Amino acid sequence: MEEPVDIPSLVVLEFDFKDLPTKQDISLNITAQITVGASDDQQAVDSGKTALSGRSSFEIEQIARDMVFQEFASAIKMITIEDINRNKTWFLNHCCDIIDNRLSLIGLHVLDIDVIDITDDSGWIERAGARALAEARRKNERN
Repeated sequence: MEEPVDIPSLVVLEFDFKDLPTKQDISLNITAQITVGASDDQQAVDSGKTALSGRSSFEIEQIARDMVFQEFASAIKMITIEDINRNKTWFLNHCCDIIDNRLSLIGLHVLDIDVIDITDDSGWIERAGARALAEARRKNERN
């Protein structure tokens, strides 16, 4: 009989994503810290214990890391730079929803996403930010 596993209550994962394509095929580099932990849904936790049966804490963390990596990349591929710039809360919720769908298979969910930096090699984000700043200044001058 295999050892029962404990679904971790907190796992902090550091990522330095490189060349994640967006819906516009603009590749982003994103530094993020994504914290996951045991789901609030007891049925998901029970299913996760079954799915992870016999795995060590290290293996469980690695499985979670791989899932988060894949699903975060998938979430970015669905959106545009404008989506990210338009509404940070929507952007983070979108990423959480996509990642949570997969993590629920192992009894985990996203507790927090902290995006530390987003860049692209072509300078597209910097130019978009400069345009947004200029527009905000024009609006402010009109008022």
